[in-house]
Amino acid sequence: MKALASKRQPVALLISLLISLVVTLIAPTTLAQEVNPEQVTTVVRNCALPEPFPCPVARIVDVTVEPSTIDPGQTASITWAAENPTNMRMIPDVGRVSARGTVQVTPSATTIYTLRSENGPNGEVVTQSVTLTVRGTQLAARVQETAESRAIPRMRDGKPDLQGVWTGGWWYIDGIGDRDGLPEIPTPKPGFEHLAVVDDPLAVGGGCGITSVPWFYGPVYHFQIVQTPELVVSMTERMHLHRIFEINKEHSADVLNGENLNFLGSSTASWDGDTLVVDTRGFNLKTHVGKKEAAYLGGYRHSSNLHMVERITRIDFETLEIETTLEDPELFEGPWRIVRHHELRPELSTVPEYICEQDEDFYDSMVEGLEEVPLPSWLEVDPIQ
Repeated sequence: MKALASKRQPVALLISLLISLVVTLIAPTTLAQEVNPEQVTTVVRNCALPEPFPCPVARIVDVTVEPSTIDPGQTASITWAAENPTNMRMIPDVGRVSARGTVQVTPSATTIYTLRSENGPNGEVVTQSVTLTVRGTQLAARVQETAESRAIPRMRDGKPDLQGVWTGGWWYIDGIGDRDGLPEIPTPKPGFEHLAVVDDPLAVGGGCGITSVPWFYGPVYHFQIVQTPELVVSMTERMHLHRIFEINKEHSADVLNGENLNFLGSSTASWDGDTLVVDTRGFNLKTHVGKKEAAYLGGYRHSSNLHMVERITRIDFETLEIETTLEDPELFEGPWRIVRHHELRPELSTVPEYICEQDEDFYDSMVEGLEEVPLPSWLEVDPIQ
């Protein structure tokens, strides 16, 4: 009997453990059902991620200055690292910055530099500061600097200085694109619905070609503006594409007659007060306009009469607004407008190198022409010479 009892003990112990496990698993559900709904506190999420994914919170890892003491007129380097930053700024004088970087500063007096980011662990503003001592000077007063409080820089001719490296972006600015009641995507005229582009989902984002007009409304790549009184040059990181806007020049006759067509068109520019107005014509037929779900998806083919007008305005120290109106009267119902804001990247002096390697078969459609669709004869595409 003792031997039989000893054999039963492990079985009893196992049954007891199983019962405890079941109770543990069931208990939270049972308790949750007994909670008074009035006692439940709703947690407001400050991100668009669905449950159960946690919202990322901003955290400043480190901020350093080297050297920490300088003589008047000398320069020091401030280096920082942060995680999940939102609207991060270096104050004073530097402005908006990215998650990690280094900036050179030459203060005239001892200065406290503060890295500031929103969206802290409990929604608060997260900051971290370093002091740069300038020998023989007193501590400068600390300021609560905003983009609006900093004056827009100007060139020697008095025009706004548009120069710098700016963020790219394909997103629309809510509530701005329809400021005059214009739609943000084109509507084909009756009989031209077949101009809609059908893209291969497997090729999304994988090509080196220029797929849409305006060209920098594609991937989120930086672009840089260089400015003189005679011309403005816009250079994008992607594929090192560039555009040159000659100030107060007229379009040549071959552009106006549709005899000189390019992927990026031909641009002239003029100043309307503090806004640079860029007029572009002469687009070839190997790109498309408009969009559906994303920058690479959808859109429509256009004619050689596509006309684009951009109004480029530095609306504050670190924000560039580009309002783009397009029209193609022969194919689409009226003009359409796109408005985007681009942020200054003061820690960058140039756009980085971009290398795009693509299998030569990818270019077959661009070399041989568009897909076989019932287009008017004047919309046929000649092979690239």
